[in-house]
Amino acid sequence: MKGINHNNIDQQTLNIAKLLWDYQRLDLAIENVDCLLVMGCHDLGVAQHAIDLYQQGLSPFIVFSGGFGKVTRGLWHEPEAVVFAKLAHQAGIDQQHIMVEPNAQNCGENIRFSMQLLAEHKPQVKRVMLVTKPYLERRALATFKRHYPHWPVWISSQACEFADYLQQSNDPTLLINLLVGDLQRILLYPAMGFQVEQTIPKAVLDAYTQLIDLGFHQGLLLKQ
Repeated sequence: MKGINHNNIDQQTLNIAKLLWDYQRLDLAIENVDCLLVMGCHDLGVAQHAIDLYQQGLSPFIVFSGGFGKVTRGLWHEPEAVVFAKLAHQAGIDQQHIMVEPNAQNCGENIRFSMQLLAEHKPQVKRVMLVTKPYLERRALATFKRHYPHWPVWISSQACEFADYLQQSNDPTLLINLLVGDLQRILLYPAMGFQVEQTIPKAVLDAYTQLIDLGFHQGLLLKQ
């Protein structure tokens, strides 16, 4: 596999990566729900989007979920959920409208641990909206439907095109590695019982293989 020049990702490589970005975003319609289930990560834009949804009146309650993931481990001193909740408090959201789940370390745990908290403390919740990164929408929804197939669920992320998100990113190489890693999980996780199966177009599979060949393999479960 080729090495990567971290400071100079050419436009052709970015065009290939955009195929994965476009596939993993869903841009589905949203509705009012009982709870926002916010999936922690290194992207503070996820927390801000949840705050915006709450302030727009789309939900009266928020669960922030996340411990230390593969990016935030060693980067932050507090769990992702705690960091996100502090931003919500600073935005004026009262503590009584927030629940913090600080232990989840992956997408499945974000969902399962949060739903367990809701079952215990907010059994009246029947409609949830996942709030996540733009490029995690497909995998997050596939994970939720595997564990809770009969629950009404919606999903939302900040409205952002790939080029804009890249510009905001401090590390475009990291973003492309994460896109590749998430696509691998969409491929592998259904057989492992973690997600419902997704149809993947050939162009997306080809892009995935090309990016691995270019050296973007740091997000893979097993390097290829």
